[in-house]
This record gives sequence, C-alpha cells and structure tokens, in this order.
Amino acid sequence: MSLAEAQARLAEAEETIRAIRSGEVDALVVAGKQGDQVFTLDGAGHAYRILIESMHEGALTLLADATILYANQCFAKMTRCPLEQVIGGSFHRFLSAADQTGFRPLLEQADGGGAKIQVMLNAPGGSQMPAQISIRALARDGFNDSTIGMVVTDMTEARRIAQQKETERLYAQVREQAAELERRVEERTRQLLNANQELEAFESSVSHDLRGPLRHVMGFTEMLTGDPTLRLPEAARGCLNNIRASAGKMERLIDALLEFSRVNKHSLALEPVEVGPMWREVLAEMKPDLGARQIEVTIDDLPPCHAHPVLLRQVLVNLLSNALKYSRTRDRSVIQISTAAPIDGGGPIYSIKDNGVGFDMAHAHKLFAVFQRLHDARDFEGTGVGLTTVRRIVERHGGRIWAESAPDAGATFFFTLS
Repeated sequence: MSLAEAQARLAEAEETIRAIRSGEVDALVVAGKQGDQVFTLDGAGHAYRILIESMHEGALTLLADATILYANQCFAKMTRCPLEQVIGGSFHRFLSAADQTGFRPLLEQADGGGAKIQVMLNAPGGSQMPAQISIRALARDGFNDSTIGMVVTDMTEARRIAQQKETERLYAQVREQAAELERRVEERTRQLLNANQELEAFESSVSHDLRGPLRHVMGFTEMLTGDPTLRLPEAARGCLNNIRASAGKMERLIDALLEFSRVNKHSLALEPVEVGPMWREVLAEMKPDLGARQIEVTIDDLPPCHAHPVLLRQVLVNLLSNALKYSRTRDRSVIQISTAAPIDGGGPIYSIKDNGVGFDMAHAHKLFAVFQRLHDARDFEGTGVGLTTVRRIVERHGGRIWAESAPDAGATFFFTLS
C-alpha cells in the first residue's frame, strides 16, 4: 500500500469517528474471534433508527448464529435487561430450552420470506413473558455474514384478551348447558308427576277394580265347596279348589305389586336402628308359621345403622323368608346372619346365609328383576317381586345388594345401606 492510500484510509476513518461522535452515523461494535467489528448505519438510515426506537415492539438485528447486532430500547424493557448487556450477546439467552429447539429452524426459514413463532421470553428473576417473534433476512452492505431482522411482540395483553374471550365463551356455553339442563329437569319433573299420577291411578285400579272381582271369585268358590247340601262330583270340587288357589295366588301377587309400588312413596326419614334386635323380632313373628321344621338361626352382634325402620323391616322380612323357603328341603335349615368388613370406608355390610338349594351364578343378573324367578313355581311358591322390592329399598338408602351362591350349596345375600 502506498503512502497516499494509507493517508486516504486514515482520513476516511477519522471522518467516520467524527460522524459517529456527532450522531450523523449510528454504529455498534461487536466483539468476535477476529477482533472487534464496527458496523455503521449511514446517515440516510438515521430517520429509520429514530422510528425503530419509538416502536412499542422489540426490534433487533441478528447474525445467523443469533448474535444480537442491534436492539431497540423497547426490547431491553421487555426483558428488563440493560441495552449494553443485550447487544453483542446471543438471543438464545432469552429463550427456554424448549423454545430454542423451535427457534433454530426458524432462523433457517428467514431467507424463504420470513417466519413467525410463539415463545416465552426469559427475564431476570425467573419471570417469563409470552411473545411472538417475526424474522426476515436482511441484505446490508458492510456485514460479513447474512443478517436477520426480528420484531418481538409482547403477547401478554393479547393472551389475556384471548383467555378472557375463551372464559366468556365457556361461561356462555355453561349458561346454555345449565338452561338446557333446567329445561330437561322441568320436563323430567313433569314426566315424573304424570308417572306418579298414573301409578296412583294404577294402584287404585288394582286395589279396587281387580281385587273386587277376585274376592267374588274366591267367595263363590268357597261357598260352593263349603256347602254340604251340594253334592259336587270330585272332579268339579277339584276344579273349584284350583280356581280358589289360583285366585289366592293372584291376590298375593296384587299385594306384592302394591307393596312394590309404594316403596318410593315413603319419605326417607332415617333414624338409628338396632339391626340385631330387629332380625330377632322378624324371626319371632315368623316362627308360628314354621310348624315343626328343624331350624337353626344364629344372629351375630350386628352394628346399628341409620335407616327407615319400616322399609328396613321389609328388607329383613323378605330376606329371611327367602332363606327359610329355599332351605326347607333340608332336614335342618341353617341360617346365619352376620356382617362383613366395610369396603372403602363405607357402612357395614350385612349378610344372611342359608344352606338351601342355591342357584347358578350365571343367572344372578335375573335375581332382582321383577317377575324373574330362578326356580320352578311348582317347587317354591312366590311372586317374583320380593327381591325386586328389597333392591329398591336398599338403593333408596344409597346402598346396594348382591348374592353369592352355587347350585345345591346354599346362598348368601349381602347388602349395605350407605
């Protein structure tokens, strides 16, 4: 290099320094492996610098390796980091590890017309700020590497508005669903009232319209068979006895249906009940009808419960009658009434076990269904309503009932009341 060229370059450098000091030219210095590099923005861009500094969004210029060449004051405020600590550092420091993974390919897309990404910006003290980053490749003279322009938008308010709108949408949806639910409840209530009225009409019809003719049938058959002046053939007398027996069975079925329909009419006023003494009372009431049967009933010490006394007695009567009925084919009926350990902190589990004929568990799903019977009516009488009534009462108390059995091995019924 000649002396004249050296003097010219020195004069150019001195002019640049003067322009920088006077504010005619903006400049920044970036420390690198090759030493400090000075990047300048010519005087024509000074107005753009003023415009960028007045923005309410962060504006940055980056190298391809994310080194920050320039950042405006707004970005420094966003990150609560002094501007002199921002410029020359890496933009990665403001991103979480997860966001850095998505940011790297974003830099590669800058040459393709720009790209955007949602990130959380780190700030001192561990706080974070939701932001949107928009980048685009820049072509600037004087840079050895390609540069990238970046705009950082604070999304805090936008996110708050979006969350508020989502909350309002969900609230409106909940109100709509609540209104629909209320409409359905009103509709179901009307249906229930209509059903109750129909049930009451049914009970009245069963109690009067069916029982009246049935009593006439039974009365006339008894009159015919009981009149000694009538010399009826044995075949005719047998037919009349069958008619009377069938009428009696129908009367018992009507009574069972009425009893079943009235279960829900009881207001469920619960009170403390001593279950053991109630079992003993029920057994004492049944003994006169058992004749000379050999029966052994043991009742363990049972914990008390809270129940409707009348409805609970109905449960005990049905279950004990069931145990006595299906064990009557044995030489000696053995019935054990006890409790099992509560499940998951619930109330006591009461059980009644017999040594009767039992049943196949494959048909257990029919056990508590109305009019379903697991044994031939010719072997064991019944209406098929008793266990259905028991289940309804137990469920009204918030409990459940189930059974375990095997053919010719007896059965055990379990129930809870809460």
